[in-house]
Amino acid sequence: MKFASKIIDKTTAKLLEAVSMQDLLKYKSRHAKLAEHKPLVYVAAMPKSAGTFICKTIAGTHNIPYLHFTDREGCCEFDIYHPALLHHLSNGGIVHQHTMGSEGNIHYLKQYHIPCVVLTRNIYDALYSFYEHLEQYKNNWPFFQYPAGYFNMQQEAKIDFIVTTVAPWFLQFYISWYKAAQDKKIELVWVSYESFVKDNISNINNIEALLHIPVTKQMKHVPAATSNEVQRINKAVTGRGVALIADLQKMKIRQMMAFYPEVDFSLIS
Repeated sequence: MKFASKIIDKTTAKLLEAVSMQDLLKYKSRHAKLAEHKPLVYVAAMPKSAGTFICKTIAGTHNIPYLHFTDREGCCEFDIYHPALLHHLSNGGIVHQHTMGSEGNIHYLKQYHIPCVVLTRNIYDALYSFYEHLEQYKNNWPFFQYPAGYFNMQQEAKIDFIVTTVAPWFLQFYISWYKAAQDKKIELVWVSYESFVKDNISNINNIEALLHIPVTKQMKHVPAATSNEVQRINKAVTGRGVALIADLQKMKIRQMMAFYPEVDFSLIS
């Protein structure tokens, strides 16, 4: 029996060597598209737009997985990683990532019929919240690396640095999803931070509906956060960035927006 088992193991190993990763993904993809899977929704969130709070609140309330379609656990700044999508597809859940509306990301969402929610925020508020986040956590992001002397700078210099380096990425995030929707490449549900602050429950209910959660089981009120990791909303107010970011810095952002006259920036400005 042991000898037969060894022969089977060697045969399996040879077969696996002959199958490329691309072929394996094609095989899994075909079967995944045919198989039934639990409801799944993809939330593409501008950083500092309450994405962690919204997604973890829904996941925790309904006991569904909180996911990232990435190859690194706990990291949500990267594009959709196809093997991770296939791994989680059958179990359903709510996916939270800071991803642009790139051709690849849209391809996967459409291929597997995954509804997409895009979270936005006033860019001045988002940038100021990013500044505060960095002061608290002192962490680099895949799209942002702070210099060695950053924390010795004065506040105004720090914010100017963030406006110069981070604002372009925030704008490209919005532009990519806006153009994808305008070109009818994908249907999107837009949720702004501002609308969430004004009426959090209706916005959460809209996302619950995409997860096929019956109206009778949808949240009637948003539960209080139980930890700093779930909260992740610095002040839950709007307008601070507009008030605290200097006019010259806001002008820099408006100058970047002016390169895209075909884009309506009203959702983030």
